[in-house]
Amino acid sequence: MTSKIYMLTFFDPNYDWDRMNYFITHSPYVESYWNYIPLVYCFRASRPVNELRVHFEFLFPRGNFLISEIDPLNMDGRLPTPEAWEWFHRDITSQAIPDGTPKNMLLGK
Repeated sequence: MTSKIYMLTFFDPNYDWDRMNYFITHSPYVESYWNYIPLVYCFRASRPVNELRVHFEFLFPRGNFLISEIDPLNMDGRLPTPEAWEWFHRDITSQAIPDGTPKNMLLGK
């Protein structure tokens, strides 16, 4: 399956951030992720969106959430650094991930 980029967004002022951060960094579904905007996670995955919804659903027992595929060639906005934009155009197969470490460091909390 080909990797696609998805956006996960939600709102819960009492959310357990440590739980979410752990889940994102250890999920077998998440190949790489991005978190430059609070309450928004973008991630690469090779699964269909309905399967991803089922995978993430238990994290939001009290609130709503949205997962949608995004097109990195058709997006615009204001982000804090050039690196924030570069993530969307990286080829996941070329990224070297050191053994025994999370795939990336989460940038927001």
